[in-house]
Amino acid sequence: MDNSKNTSVQFQNKKLREILFALGDLVFLVDKNYIISQYFQNRDNELLFTPPSMFVGKHLSEIGLSDGDLRAFILSINESKSEGRTPEFEFKLQIDGKEEFYIATASALKDESGQLVETFFISKNITEKKKSEIKLQELALIGARTTDLTIITDPYCKIVWVNQAFVEHTGYKLNEVIGKNPGTFLHGLETSLETISKVDDAVKNRISYQDIIINYKKNGDKYWVDFRIDPVFDEVGMCSHFISIERDVSKRKQFDDELATTRQYLLETNRVGKVGGWNFDVAKNIVYWTEVTREIHELPSDFEPTVEKVIQFYKEGHSREKYFELGTNAIRYGIPYDVELQIVTAKGKEIWVRAIGNVDFKDGVCTRLYGTFQDIDSFKKVENELLESCTLLKNLTNHVPACLYQYELNSDGSFALPYVSEGIYAISEVTSEEVKNRPALIFEMIHPDDLLKVQSSIDISYQTVEKWTCDYRIITASKKEKWVRGISNPQRFGDLVKWYGFLEIINSNEARN
Repeated sequence: MDNSKNTSVQFQNKKLREILFALGDLVFLVDKNYIISQYFQNRDNELLFTPPSMFVGKHLSEIGLSDGDLRAFILSINESKSEGRTPEFEFKLQIDGKEEFYIATASALKDESGQLVETFFISKNITEKKKSEIKLQELALIGARTTDLTIITDPYCKIVWVNQAFVEHTGYKLNEVIGKNPGTFLHGLETSLETISKVDDAVKNRISYQDIIINYKKNGDKYWVDFRIDPVFDEVGMCSHFISIERDVSKRKQFDDELATTRQYLLETNRVGKVGGWNFDVAKNIVYWTEVTREIHELPSDFEPTVEKVIQFYKEGHSREKYFELGTNAIRYGIPYDVELQIVTAKGKEIWVRAIGNVDFKDGVCTRLYGTFQDIDSFKKVENELLESCTLLKNLTNHVPACLYQYELNSDGSFALPYVSEGIYAISEVTSEEVKNRPALIFEMIHPDDLLKVQSSIDISYQTVEKWTCDYRIITASKKEKWVRGISNPQRFGDLVKWYGFLEIINSNEARN
């Protein structure tokens, strides 16, 4: 009898065919020349590959297999020849732009003499599983690159992956949490039941949710976490995963709690110090001012600020442009600021203010700007008066027919000249800037025969902290020889001694040895 014919008859047996259908989505019968002699598919796969005759009578290399998958089929045929071997492998079919993944089991059909007649393959469609794995790999790749804590779960909220940041922060390893619901080990006594309920609702309805909650590490330490949960959908709109990105905000939460504790005290003291507060909700575009901030602007208590109105209060020109620049950088890049600028109040009064801005960022987006606003006009007036006094003093010292200076000497021999008045030029023909930039010039201009005497007198004054006085000769930039007298009083600061004094020109007959 023709064994091949007998096998085909057996294979076409109705009951056997029903069993094979129940076992797999695709069934191939391949002869020893790698030609498909029989092919069956269930109804789902009929939508993908029709009609069945498109495979029958074709060589395995002609049905849309990749080179690697074709080799897998041939290897499995050879391996199935061994007694009791049913090799299993994965393959992919690509026909007319369709791409489906399968896992197949190969079984050999032999004749009475044990020779291979045909091999049949029972295949199950694993496309959704495969695409889900690919999606998971993509999500894991993203999560691995962030320092935020990342958790990926399946549609039933069972963990399938966590990133290294999660492991390091919580103390839980992947093999300890995989297959578990995050809430079963991260939540504790102080975790908000209301927030947990909202998370459950979001998961149930397959929607995103963001909030702040208390979680617990493996060692029992609690921490505040700002988290966001997002569902991940496949090509047909089914939820395949949930991904949660979390950031530890314990320090910020502690700051908020401390801020709330001292708020009442600040409200009582801010009016005295003319310090107001402000807050800008970026998402809602809402600006909030405290009562003191309104008072500084000379506005009534019912005034409602807006971003546009706030900017207009800054004096036109440098102050307005600078404030706009700082606000833009704070929102875009999270850069805080502390600046002194001028505003024009509602009653037309120009005053100096100090504006401090801090930034809140969530998921890389600025959500809030907040800070303080202080009237520093009286301080600026005092500062300007001091500046004028300093300018006056500088002008006076620069016109004194001598050189005023400050000299510093360390125990290691290093020295500096933090201040040298412009009178040095009349004495040495060297500018004060040149001397400050290169203090060694003050010794280089000393006459070689007098250098040792000057250095010795400075050393004695350093040791005794007594008044320094010395007459000596210098060589000016134009090679002129002049007699000068140096007088200064020292002060000791540990190993550092500072001298404050002056240098003047004297006649040679006035010089003292």
